[in-house]
Amino acid sequence: MARFAVVLVNVWSGLPFFGINFLAGLVTIPQELYEAATVDGAGSLVRFRRVTLPLLRPVLATVLLFSVVMTSSDFATIFVLTKGGPQNTTQILSTLAYKLGLATGDLGNAAAISLYLFPVLAVSTYVQVRLMRRVWQW
Repeated sequence: MARFAVVLVNVWSGLPFFGINFLAGLVTIPQELYEAATVDGAGSLVRFRRVTLPLLRPVLATVLLFSVVMTSSDFATIFVLTKGGPQNTTQILSTLAYKLGLATGDLGNAAAISLYLFPVLAVSTYVQVRLMRRVWQW
């Protein structure tokens, strides 16, 4: 239940940012493509699958990248809601570093965890960008 609450708050807090990104992507799709698909006999689901979704792939890739980075470093949401509990089920690296460094005074391990967070996010971002590079090319 605690994970569900964290996911719900995270989705709710990210919804405006991602919604604006998707809206910007939808606005850039030329209306002529929808008209041509309609003339060819495509229904609404086929237009979405064959016109909208392929043209929104760069936006989807960008939103996924931001979502992973923002979620993995979202200290405030987890700290306010659960403080990493119950039984560390919602613990992430930033809350674990806080718990070790400030709550127990183990500054060495907290610093090591904090320094570990950057390469993890950097590798994650690099992998996502490499996988989505062909999506971003026009």
